[in-house]
Amino acid sequence: MSETSSTSGKHWTDEETEHLLNRLIEWRQGGRVGDGNNPPKSAFTAASVYLATKGFTRSQSQCSSKWGTLKATHKTIITYKSNTSGTHWDNVKGANIEGLAAERTFESHLTTKAGEGMKPFKSKGWRHWEKMEAAVEILSVVCGCPR
Repeated sequence: MSETSSTSGKHWTDEETEHLLNRLIEWRQGGRVGDGNNPPKSAFTAASVYLATKGFTRSQSQCSSKWGTLKATHKTIITYKSNTSGTHWDNVKGANIEGLAAERTFESHLTTKAGEGMKPFKSKGWRHWEKMEAAVEILSVVCGCPR
């Protein structure tokens, strides 16, 4: 049975987040694009209605805010993969930090603005990575926007 989240500021469950991403991916596959590389406001309204059918109470604003958080996490991982020389990323072990040299490099990266969000991924992946890759890819293709 679903755990209902009903008030602003409550933690999103993984199930709830998966439903949000599924709905946004479906919306994007229909070719509906908002400004830049984001779904339009109506997509978040539709996601809110969809979540209600799954037993979750979230507003359009909460759905939009969660998308922003997911995009920021996705960007943090992309930046780590792209700009940190000699590093590792996979969705099972994350950065997979092993050894003193890797630890120093990772800790140094965490002190940067771009790197501070990587801390949870020192030795584990991100559950939503594949769906975010799909959502961002669909958005890029449909709107012709850079990732």
